[in-house]
Amino acid sequence: MSRYEAVMRSVLEDSRLVQLQQEGGASLSRLRREESSISGAPGYVAAVAAVASRYDAWTSCCTAW
Repeated sequence: MSRYEAVMRSVLEDSRLVQLQQEGGASLSRLRREESSISGAPGYVAAVAAVASRYDAWTSCCTAW
């Protein structure tokens, strides 16, 4: 395993990152559930979609290792 891979593995296995990922997923889930009741707010649906897209990109990057 290269030094780079070892460092990345260490970072991705850090319990703080795992906790952040879990909390982010829970928060995003909550936002999506609330979307139906708040969807009348200007830009809310677009904002949730943007957050979901960024979160999904981040998690796919982190789980690729």
